[in-house]
Amino acid sequence: MTMARLVFGKLTDAWKGEASDFTPLLAEQLDYLGSAIGVDLAGVGTSEVPTAGGRRIDIVAQGADGSEFVVENQYGRADHDHLTRGLAYAVARHARGLVVVAEEHRDEFRAVAQYLNDLAEQDRDRGIFIWLVEAQAVRIDDSAWAPLFT
Repeated sequence: MTMARLVFGKLTDAWKGEASDFTPLLAEQLDYLGSAIGVDLAGVGTSEVPTAGGRRIDIVAQGADGSEFVVENQYGRADHDHLTRGLAYAVARHARGLVVVAEEHRDEFRAVAQYLNDLAEQDRDRGIFIWLVEAQAVRIDDSAWAPLFT
């Protein structure tokens, strides 16, 4: 008998480029992310969606009920730029939710997310729910890498 070893790594260990590697894979397998946040996301989303301001949304996903979710992902620790950009995109698109995927989230971002989620609970028609998802790469021995979302 043998026992395999679970290996933990950074996202860059598994997928070298955020925009070139990780975002397209995430857009193709949104059901993994949906399972982590408890939302039935369509299996495939649209990546690199242009905005009126000339920037691009990482991923626009659809919920099972047709509602829209904006997904902003980043390697490393989440920063103010990604959070506020994601909020701006979600507001402009009248999305039901914003999902920010990063390897680490700041406590002040958790407080902002909780505040906005409390407001969204009070006004479900206009509120935007926020999920802060931490991601890391995992594999068993030399198998292919997989994202682990918490």
